[in-house]
Amino acid sequence: MRPANEAIEHLAATPPATGVKARSARLRYLDDFRSLAILQIVLLHVTRTYLIRGMEARAPESNIVFAMNDALFHNATLYFTLISGILYLRLVTGRPMQGFYAGRATSVALPYLVMTVCLTLAVGQADEEGMADLLARIATNALFGEAFYTLWYVPVILILYLASPFLLATVRRPSYAPLVAILICLPLLFSRTGTEVTLSTILYFGGAYVLGLTIGLDLEGWLDRFERWQEALLATVLITTAGIVYLYVTGIQFVGPVDLRESAFYVQKLALGALFLVWLRRAEPRLPSKIAVVSGATAAMSFGIYFLHAPIIRQLLYAFGPFGTGPEPGGMTLLHILFLFAATMGLCIAIIQGIRAIFGRYSKWIIGA
Repeated sequence: MRPANEAIEHLAATPPATGVKARSARLRYLDDFRSLAILQIVLLHVTRTYLIRGMEARAPESNIVFAMNDALFHNATLYFTLISGILYLRLVTGRPMQGFYAGRATSVALPYLVMTVCLTLAVGQADEEGMADLLARIATNALFGEAFYTLWYVPVILILYLASPFLLATVRRPSYAPLVAILICLPLLFSRTGTEVTLSTILYFGGAYVLGLTIGLDLEGWLDRFERWQEALLATVLITTAGIVYLYVTGIQFVGPVDLRESAFYVQKLALGALFLVWLRRAEPRLPSKIAVVSGATAAMSFGIYFLHAPIIRQLLYAFGPFGTGPEPGGMTLLHILFLFAATMGLCIAIIQGIRAIFGRYSKWIIGA
C-alpha cells in the first residue's frame, strides 16, 4: 500500500531550521487529521445534497438536521488549510524552493486541471459550444474553480502556496507579531463567500494558513500549549457550535457585510482543529495497526476523494432518489445518509485504485493520489 503522503513521508529527511523540532518518524497524527478532515467533508456534502436534492421537497437551512450537519462539518476545509500551513516549513527547509512548487504543480495544479476539463465536459457546460468557447469555459472554470461546486478550494490554496514565502517571512519576524495576529483575525470580518473565489475567501482561508505557519515554527511546543488549554478550547467549540445552530434555526446570517455564521465557523474549526491535533498526537502510540493503515491509506487518497466525491454523490442521488417527501430527524434519514456516505467512499476508492493500477506513479498527475 502506498505511503500515506509523499510530502509527509520525508519530513525528517533534512534537519529543520532553528525553532522547528525534528522528528525521526513521520508525523502520523497529521495523516490521521487529514483522514478525519476528508471524511467530514464527504459526510457534510452527502448530508447536504441529500437534504437539498434527495427529497421531493428541499429542506430549509432552519431544518434541524441541516443545521446540525453544517454546525458539525461545514468549513472542514479549514483543517486542510491548517495542515498545509503547518507542513510548509518542513517541506521547504533544506530543499530548493523550486522543488516545493514543482511538487505542488504536479500533485495539485495538474490533477486539478485534469478534473476541471473532465467535469466541464461531463456536466454539460460545453454543450453546443465551439472550440473557442469551450476553451474559454475551461479557462474560467480553472481560474475560479467553477467546474463543480467543490473545486473552488484549489485556486484558493494555490494562491496561498504562491504567497507562502512572504507569509512565512512575516511569521518568523517577532517584530511583525501584531501583523500576524491581524492576518489570523481578519476572517472574523472578511467572510468566506460561498463557493466563489474572492479576495474575502482568500483572506478567510489565509488566516488559517498563517496560523498553521505559526504553529509549524514550533509544532510540538504549540501542541503542548493546546494541551494545557484544552478546557478553554473545548468551551469555545461548544459555545460557537451552539451559536451556529441558533443562527441557522433563527435564519440570522449577516450583520452588514459580515457573515456571522462564517465568523463563528472560523473560530469553531480552529479551536476544534487544535483539539484534534492534541488528541490525535496522544492517541498515535496506542492506535491499533489496522486503524493506522486505514487512516494512512485514506490520507493518501484524500485529494483524490476531494475531487471525486461531490459528482459521485450527485449521481447516486439521481440513481436512487428521491428518498421521500421531506427530511425528518429519525432512523430512515440516518440510514439513507449512511448508505450514501458508504457508497460514495467505496466508489471514490475504487476509481482511485483503478487509476493507480493503470497509471502507476503517474496517477497523482491525474487524480492527485
